[in-house]
Amino acid sequence: MKGQIAVVFACAVLVSIAAGYTGPPVKKSAARERPIRRVHNKHIFHKLGHQQTPAPEVEESEVSGKASPSAQPVENVALRGRASMSSLLAGSNSSTGYLGLAMNAIDGNLNPNASLGSCAHTDFEMSPWWRVDLLSSHKILYVTVTNTLTAPERMTGAELLIGNSLSNNGNDNPSCGTISYLPAGLSQTFQCNGMVGRYVNLITRGREDYLTPCEVEVFGHTEVPPLVCAE
Repeated sequence: MKGQIAVVFACAVLVSIAAGYTGPPVKKSAARERPIRRVHNKHIFHKLGHQQTPAPEVEESEVSGKASPSAQPVENVALRGRASMSSLLAGSNSSTGYLGLAMNAIDGNLNPNASLGSCAHTDFEMSPWWRVDLLSSHKILYVTVTNTLTAPERMTGAELLIGNSLSNNGNDNPSCGTISYLPAGLSQTFQCNGMVGRYVNLITRGREDYLTPCEVEVFGHTEVPPLVCAE
């Protein structure tokens, strides 16, 4: 009964808004609203040390460019995900096998020194890939990838994919961008502009190599289905 009342109330509010009612008049403050700066550059290099990339607290309104009061907080949703990859560096049964686990790339540790167990590391193979399952579909605003200190060229050409399909291990999903050059130990941010998906992949197609992401931060929020009012 409470759920039905809540839905009826929400629908009544939507009808009131559609009719032009915006509520009682509110005294406007003399202070001007501060617009949120838009980021137009597709790829941004930055050196982060060992701290997590700071995330904005609110989502930017696509219409006004100002903070939307109803927007959900933006956070690194990869921290709650489950990671996997095409293979594990040979020697995974030894005492040092944990150093290259897929989950190392979503542990919140941005240290680019792979020998300290902070990076994922596939074996040498054709088209190696890494994937994080966010456990539900998310609206993804941007993704930050941190490269390793050792042999950083391995990440060159890696594609960043986002989507809800597990076809071909998720490697057929739409692309947010490609790493053309990422210096050793640095991070690169891809503006994905609200792409929706549960799976975020990195793959180096068409060549034999290792894939060694040290951290993949996925900033966004859960995709909320629209409210449907019964007629």
